[in-house]
Amino acid sequence: LILQGRAHLAEQIDNLIDLARAVAIDPAPPQVPACIDDYAIRSLIGRGGMGVVYLARQQRAGGRPVALKVLPRALATALSRERFELEAMTVAKLSHPNIVRVHDVIRSQEFFAFAMEFVDGASLQRVIDAVASSHRNPCDIVRELLSWRAPARHSDNYPCLVAAWGAQVADALHTVHASGLLHRDVKPSNILIRRDGVALLGDFGLVQETGGRTITMTLGFAGTAVYAPPEQLRGGFHDLDVRADVYALGASLFHALTLRRPFHGATAVQVLHEVEAGAPPRLRSRASGYPDVPVDLELIVRKAMAPDVSHRYVSAAELAADLHRFLDQRPVQARPASIGYHLAKHLRRNRRTVTVSMLAGMLALGAASAVSARIFLFPRWSEQALQRARVLS
Repeated sequence: LILQGRAHLAEQIDNLIDLARAVAIDPAPPQVPACIDDYAIRSLIGRGGMGVVYLARQQRAGGRPVALKVLPRALATALSRERFELEAMTVAKLSHPNIVRVHDVIRSQEFFAFAMEFVDGASLQRVIDAVASSHRNPCDIVRELLSWRAPARHSDNYPCLVAAWGAQVADALHTVHASGLLHRDVKPSNILIRRDGVALLGDFGLVQETGGRTITMTLGFAGTAVYAPPEQLRGGFHDLDVRADVYALGASLFHALTLRRPFHGATAVQVLHEVEAGAPPRLRSRASGYPDVPVDLELIVRKAMAPDVSHRYVSAAELAADLHRFLDQRPVQARPASIGYHLAKHLRRNRRTVTVSMLAGMLALGAASAVSARIFLFPRWSEQALQRARVLS
């Protein structure tokens, strides 16, 4: 009835409906049958403006667990259906070990849905909340939360563990960008950590083609304000490039390392005002929830979060490479390297070899000193002792 005689307003009305659904407070999940196509619904995982996610079992695949994202047709506008199918098709064509895989797309008379890989673990947001709510060793909390099946690399050092997850997500983002896409909603709740300690990137509901085409709300800013770069906060989605996702990943790492959000604003305007008021806050401060962040890791995060686009890493691959350099104790590109800095990094990276070499050198010096004393000094001492004995006689 609303569109009667106003067909030209159809897209704007669809936008308003999608926007209202996205900002609705704790919407009730729609009624879903016990089974959709070949998938038996087990429990609710989460819900948002772009559908509800259930834990389901794929019966024809021996009961394989999947995450089933469902969009009821009754609640779907033409635009939301297009966005929903774009997300499914986008993730389905991406192949990377750190991107959540899509197994199947379902179109029935009542539902649109797609089945994704079920990540048995926790989101990075849950990890942050668990660590922030306890005064115990962060690594112990992470191990308990994820119930490690096998010891993960860097599992005894929280900053290094976060850096390793960041490197994995940055590698995944590079694959997304290489496919001509932007994620536009990188944040801790969209980074999933498996029980084996591997991080995966999920939720492509706001995906955009690099050239500017987007299937999303065109009413301004879309995303999560506290992790979004300034250019995205201004609503200029046509001006975004891969460095927008680099910024969002940097902000997510900031939150994970300090256990506090980089900015306090609740809206895009408030966060933008904080960003434009000054540089990103420092990670290594007494106010941080975890002040022992290594200097090199702080420099990497601050470069990723630079308000000026030209000062950020030019690609997610470059960010991943610097995180790998940090983990390998090699000089990072985020820091102007001096000779002393390179030497310190080399010594730290090769600590065992340097220690053995120093011990060997000390032993060799001691042996050389003993030989020199035997050859040059001992005869003189002997001659002097003989002369004193003769005088005494």
